[in-house]
Amino acid sequence: MKLELFGKKRIEICHEGGNWILYSLSEGKRLKLADVVIPGHFSEDEAIVFLADLFHEAATPEFPDIKRID
Repeated sequence: MKLELFGKKRIEICHEGGNWILYSLSEGKRLKLADVVIPGHFSEDEAIVFLADLFHEAATPEFPDIKRID
């Protein structure tokens, strides 16, 4: 699933082999983000909440949420 983090960054998260794998998306590129670990047993909705808690400092009044784009 593809997400926009508070209007600043686009990522893709995939559930592969029982783990959540994160990728940074930009202009035709997809780069794996190894620094962020989401527990594999989380549902999609729980993974989004986890990311919102982790990156909440990036929120602004204009972009207060993580938005699903795919």
